[in-house]
Amino acid sequence: YVPGDEIHNVRGVYVEGFARCAAETGTSREEINSAMAAARKFGVSDVEVCKMEARAKVRIARLEQINETRRRLRIAVSWLSPHNLEKARKAISEAEEIGVDVDQITAAEKEVAGVILKDRAPEAGPPPHNLYDVLRRAKPIWTQRDRENAIIKLMIAGITTLQRLGAALATSEGANSLNEILRRSNQRAFEEDTLAAMSKAVADVDAKRK
Repeated sequence: YVPGDEIHNVRGVYVEGFARCAAETGTSREEINSAMAAARKFGVSDVEVCKMEARAKVRIARLEQINETRRRLRIAVSWLSPHNLEKARKAISEAEEIGVDVDQITAAEKEVAGVILKDRAPEAGPPPHNLYDVLRRAKPIWTQRDRENAIIKLMIAGITTLQRLGAALATSEGANSLNEILRRSNQRAFEEDTLAAMSKAVADVDAKRK
C-alpha cells in the first residue's frame, strides 16, 4: 500500500520535471501553458513556475520569429526573378541575422546566384553548395552580398567546383593561379589574405567530405 500523499508527491516531482522539459523544448505556447498549469496544480511554487514560464516565452518568441523569417525567405525565393533580386537579398540577410539554418540560407543564395548566372554566364550552371561552405569558413564576417559577388566571379571564371578552386589556389603564381584566372575573365582578383583563408577553408571542407 502506498499512501495517497506519497503518490501525489511523486506525481508532483514528475510534473515539475515535465514542466521544466516543456519550458526548455516545447514548440508552442499551448504546450507551455498546459505544462505550467499542471505544475501549479501539483504544487510547484509560483516563483518556479514564473521563472520557467518566462524562459519558455522568450524561447518560443524567438522560434516564432525564426519561423516567420523562414516563411518570408521562402516567399522571396518563390517569386525570384532578375527584377526582384533585392527583395531576395534582403530576406537572406534577415534570415542570417535571426539565425535561420545555414543550409536554408545557402539554398536561397544559390537560387539568387542562379538567376544572375543565367544572364551573365549561362554555361556555368548552378553554384555548388560546398563553394559557399568554403566562403563561410574563409570569411565568416562577409555579408550575403560579399559571398554573392565572390561566387559569381568564381563561376564566371570557370571555377565551378571545389576541386577547381583547390587546384587554382594551390598554384600561387602563373597563368593557372586563381587571381590570373579571374583577371583573364575580367573579374576582380582576391586579396592575399582572402586567398590564404580560402586555401585553408578548402582543405577543411575537403577533409570534412572524406
